[in-house]
Amino acid sequence: MMKELDGGTANKVNKARRQVEAHAASGDIQAEIADLRYKYITENCGRAVIKPVSPSGLSRSDKIDLILTNRFLGIPIFILILGTVFFLTFGELASGGIPMPGVWLQGIMEGFIGSISSGIGGLLENVGAAGWTKSLIADGIVGGIGGVLSFLPQILLMFLFISILEGTGYMARAAFIMDRLLRRFGLSGKAFVSLLMGFGCSVPAVMASRTIENEKERRLTIMLTPFMSCGAKLPIYSLFAGVFFRDYSFLGISGSVWAIFGVYFTGVAVAVISGTVLKGTLLKGGQTPFIMELPSYRLPALKTLVLNLWEKLKHFIFRAGTVILLASIAVWLLESFDFSFNMTPSSAESILGVIGKAIAPVFAPLGFGYWQAAVAILTGFIAKEAVVSTLGVLYSGTPDIPLAEGTATAAATAVAAAFSPLSAFSFMIFNLLAPPCVTAMATIGQEMRSKKWTGFALVFQLAAAWIMAFLIYSIGSVFIR
Repeated sequence: MMKELDGGTANKVNKARRQVEAHAASGDIQAEIADLRYKYITENCGRAVIKPVSPSGLSRSDKIDLILTNRFLGIPIFILILGTVFFLTFGELASGGIPMPGVWLQGIMEGFIGSISSGIGGLLENVGAAGWTKSLIADGIVGGIGGVLSFLPQILLMFLFISILEGTGYMARAAFIMDRLLRRFGLSGKAFVSLLMGFGCSVPAVMASRTIENEKERRLTIMLTPFMSCGAKLPIYSLFAGVFFRDYSFLGISGSVWAIFGVYFTGVAVAVISGTVLKGTLLKGGQTPFIMELPSYRLPALKTLVLNLWEKLKHFIFRAGTVILLASIAVWLLESFDFSFNMTPSSAESILGVIGKAIAPVFAPLGFGYWQAAVAILTGFIAKEAVVSTLGVLYSGTPDIPLAEGTATAAATAVAAAFSPLSAFSFMIFNLLAPPCVTAMATIGQEMRSKKWTGFALVFQLAAAWIMAFLIYSIGSVFIR
């Protein structure tokens, strides 16, 4: 139990606090007090601790930080580094169409899965399997899981680059340079740590908000974290960007890179705007001071990188073998049978087709009022990877899109016919900002500790997704005919 201060001590504390408030240059009292405490610690340690220094007085990490954490260069360098990661993962050189590692590996994987798909289809044909059996295995299972697995190389490559940045110690600097900017929008560097983790998976990112002491700032961080694009959404971007924007180029870089970079940037921009609005209205309150130790720069350990990639691979395979598999089978069943449980040759007349047609008008103002797109969005609430797998199930093996083309190619051929570049980008933005998968939403409910705030977060994210996709499609339609 804390002991109350006597009158004299309390007066001294209040007087000291008023002096700090009067001379606080940044206007952030808590950060100023924390800074004074660390100065006091540093001065006392300086009398008792002797550290070896380089002839210039600066360590190698200090010299690097003079550039990477510079108040003017820090953020542009951070953006340049992220842009390079996107380029290596999703891009190709516009001149000559030379694919970068991510696109090259994705093409190999897609060809491999296409061969397996064709082989399974031929095997089922040779053994005389029943029509529904061929459809379930080839269209439902292979079509669903294969469409997602083809993007596995790009997902792993993205995580590899992020792991390298974390292993070198740069990500800690990214949190440091973003702290000043985020404070203008009601957040702190601690929130940036959660937001940064959101680019990997929303579940641990939301759980990381526990380190934020201020309740309102913690809830604000939880609400904004899903706007950071998790790895599960990468197959959606890769599919649509590859189909609609690869033939465009700017500064010698493929348009698919710019499209995906634009999606990520939109998520950050919406998070910043939303944070400003909510911090000034429903979530007014103080901020949590952010103090962290910047580790020395170092080469990332190979063992750590391998273990990180292995964990991501296991997680992805587990999702593919459970959630995506079950979702693919469920989609196949619902798009193969009508409400009388009779197998129907027309997907449009199936259970899924009827449900999709009922909700499709909601998305018509966004440019994709097709029942297939509506169904894909619904399954995306189960798992974001299921968006691509659903498109693979709905379109693979149809008469005009043969199964032999491969599940990912079938989905690509289908969306190329159903979407325009503008509606495709609108679809990408909606899936970016829409509520995350059910697992992440359950985690949000657990961390919010309030049904009211959980419900508000769900409605807020749906509204943000619909409004942003509507604005993009409506404004874009004025300039693009």
